[in-house]
Amino acid sequence: MSEKCDRNKTGFHGLVIIAVAVGALVVAVGAATGKPGFGGHMGHWGHHGATTQEDMQDFSEFFVKRFSRRIDATDTQKAAIQKEFDSVIPKIMDLRERKNAAHKKVIAALGGETVDRAALEQARREAAALAEEAFGVVLQTTINAAEILTPAQRKELVAHIEKTHGS
Repeated sequence: MSEKCDRNKTGFHGLVIIAVAVGALVVAVGAATGKPGFGGHMGHWGHHGATTQEDMQDFSEFFVKRFSRRIDATDTQKAAIQKEFDSVIPKIMDLRERKNAAHKKVIAALGGETVDRAALEQARREAAALAEEAFGVVLQTTINAAEILTPAQRKELVAHIEKTHGS
């Protein structure tokens, strides 16, 4: 392979790894899917992730501080990344509310005299659309945050993530 192809592959791989690393993403996925965000023994956000806008804000600030130290981010970079994360919190809250409404529909469709197959299929389609929308929000936020960092900082972050989470 040419050197350019290798760099492009590494760049894409690095972007994917950064996507996993950015703290707002953890919150976003947890809020949108109902899966654990950052909780249990790891923090006060609980096993359902951050459930209020204030909790999401707290987690976002915690994570920006934590990962900024690892890559020696400047105050300007920290502020820009925090602004990026702050801008997505209302979208995440909306996704979470819509996910919760869809969950209630599933419970209702399963809990009647008969199983409402049509309602369950509709709920599946809604869940798939919500997941796609959440991924789009997460990816765009990740790209925006990654563009704030220098190439050397992104490389350092990727190296740390690969070391702690595998490649």
